[in-house]
Amino acid sequence: MLEDTINLFVRPKVSKIFLFLLENTSEPKSISYITKKTNLQFSHAHKIIRKMESEQLISLEKIGRIQLISLTKKGTELAQKISKIYEILGVKYDAK
Repeated sequence: MLEDTINLFVRPKVSKIFLFLLENTSEPKSISYITKKTNLQFSHAHKIIRKMESEQLISLEKIGRIQLISLTKKGTELAQKISKIYEILGVKYDAK
């Protein structure tokens, strides 16, 4: 029931990416790595990440063919707020 409530406030696939990046800040991650760890389809995650980039919520660093993703300050602040919504509603974030 709480899972339905969380869907009122945040989009589950978008929040998965935000929360995954928030919890894994040690180094930038590739889109492929993020999709494997969050169990999202590559094409869908890619579309979300492009939108996040256009809103300056993430930064992309291109190394050869690989693009590494990390949260910007603005993205980190938003991810923390999403995390707080999960906490207030008593919903445990699960990457999968």
